[in-house]
Amino acid sequence: MCHLGHLEFYRSNFATSRSLYEQTIVSALARKDDKMVNRCNAGIAAVLLATGENETALQMLEKTNSYGQHALALLNLGHDAKALEQALKVRDRFKGRRTKYYVLKAFTSATEVFLRLLEKAMGAEQRAIESFGQSALRKSSFFSGLSATFSFEEEEEKLADTEGDFKAGPFTDKASLRAMAQEWIDKLSKFASVYAVARPMTLLFKGRFQMLDHNRSSGLHLARKSLAAAAELSMPFSAALAKSFLAEHGSVRDSIRLRGEACE
Repeated sequence: MCHLGHLEFYRSNFATSRSLYEQTIVSALARKDDKMVNRCNAGIAAVLLATGENETALQMLEKTNSYGQHALALLNLGHDAKALEQALKVRDRFKGRRTKYYVLKAFTSATEVFLRLLEKAMGAEQRAIESFGQSALRKSSFFSGLSATFSFEEEEEKLADTEGDFKAGPFTDKASLRAMAQEWIDKLSKFASVYAVARPMTLLFKGRFQMLDHNRSSGLHLARKSLAAAAELSMPFSAALAKSFLAEHGSVRDSIRLRGEACE
């Protein structure tokens, strides 16, 4: 029944999935099968994360060893450093090729954490660059000659200091986060070659990664492939995620329609 719970989860039948997990837990407790109980609790936590119940999910995940989902719950609640710490445990725990459904949840959650932290780090850096650039421009309009040069050099020094701050903590180190995001996307690609249910999220992660590399057309192309795969596999939740991404980054013409469809 736990296996059926996983399948219903990927079909976005969250209530059915949770019910199957709960039924399996009752049976597992009677058999004193702690591993199965842990696995089903992690499955219920996945449902809670998908429906936005992050606090409840976190409370449940603190009693399991599902590090990827634990990391995602922490990230959703704004605990970036702790989220990275948990995500790295997934990396250390799974060394070989794994192809179990519950492992897919861990891999997907870890990839989401690394990718979202990378997006946040790059966004914060870009905002800092824009802020300091505007500040330098405003100051230079009031000075001339050496004064203007001094003002601009002062801003450059401040920007350099700020860029250093981004690398002060591992959860803001772009190079490391980029490498980890790529590593886990590659792992998911191998998983997707075995289990089709991994394809929609793998393609969407690839699209988001391409967008961060300023390859907009490639990013949108991969997101459309993700949407098509989700539709083919009857995975509405994954389809909604792809539609949200396309609505945010695609054409203005399609944005309103896709946002409406994603919320359905």
